[in-house]
Amino acid sequence: MEQYNFIDGYMDWVKNGKHGALTDACDAYTKATAYMVLAQMANRKFYIPFGVEKIYCNLWLILVGQSSFSRKSTSVKLGMRILKQVMKYVEFPDNFSIQKFLERLENQPQGICVVDEFIAFYKMMTRGYNMGATDLFTSLYDSGKEEYVKSLKSGTYIVKNPFINIFGGVVLEKLESNIKEDDLTGGFLYRFFFVVSPPRTKDLDIMGKSDKGKEKQLVSHLLEIQKQEPTELRLSSASEAKYRHFHKEVMEMYREQENLSPFVARLLTDVHKFAILEHLAVRENIGKKVIEETAMNKAVESTKQFIETTSLLFEDIATTPYQKRRRTVLNLLEKSGGETTESELLGILKWQDTMLNSTLRTLRKEQRITRSDGRITLTKER
Repeated sequence: MEQYNFIDGYMDWVKNGKHGALTDACDAYTKATAYMVLAQMANRKFYIPFGVEKIYCNLWLILVGQSSFSRKSTSVKLGMRILKQVMKYVEFPDNFSIQKFLERLENQPQGICVVDEFIAFYKMMTRGYNMGATDLFTSLYDSGKEEYVKSLKSGTYIVKNPFINIFGGVVLEKLESNIKEDDLTGGFLYRFFFVVSPPRTKDLDIMGKSDKGKEKQLVSHLLEIQKQEPTELRLSSASEAKYRHFHKEVMEMYREQENLSPFVARLLTDVHKFAILEHLAVRENIGKKVIEETAMNKAVESTKQFIETTSLLFEDIATTPYQKRRRTVLNLLEKSGGETTESELLGILKWQDTMLNSTLRTLRKEQRITRSDGRITLTKER
């Protein structure tokens, strides 16, 4: 008999209910949401020793859409619908002061910040009255300690066994226009995974309603996880070998990319989190203490996808406006077979004439294009 897998079951509930699909969000959103639900259930109950530290499954995950129609909010709401049937009061407010949040954490140290619009949340975190909020969250994210102590003018706050997840969405254009390279220096943003939706090819005009049978199975799986006692997990020898190979592969790929090194270093730890989630996703694994190779293989594949989307975003944020325009023009030329006209570029890009001319002049000086009688030709790289 095939083993029940929460991630597969969740995707089946969302996409293939007997009453129709619940959303036409991309599969990447749906799988990421299943991960988030499992991460909140894993809480501080399941961990892997890592030197003198413990790796817990806290996860900060943002769904990035090309537009408002990519179903980011719908994906988040569906995940929270399942989660709240097991953890009714799991959600933190997404607008707060540091003092109020610490007061809340003293009474409820574990939960999830559901963020409707990530940029608004990030701006709230960096306002004057919340100065230091990103440092607070970063410390809580990294805290494997059983007790976190923070002193403010208003008093000293003691948070026992903190575990905070962040889950939400953002439109790609807002992310690129509001996050600057300087925002990456503090380390707060490097702790996020950004899941980017591919361009939509079709729309679901009518959404179905929940298949109660499949929904009940999902909730039952989470309740089984909730029953477990705190458990130290370990990797099998085959899982360890897979991780070592992945570690070597990533280090060789990103060794020279200094702007991504903090993100990559964190990934090499976070693959363990995904291995825990893949382990807990299989019902027969709940209660078992060894993470087998199958779970690690899936964790590595998921991590590679997160690397690809998130690193591209960070590279884009750290790119100057001219570099972005330059890359856009070169990409369009490549897609058009290496040749196009200025009028065609203006029609596609909707730029001002002066902006396009400036970009083309510089590309010509760089000997990346030739320009004659309104035609633009891509130069073959030597």
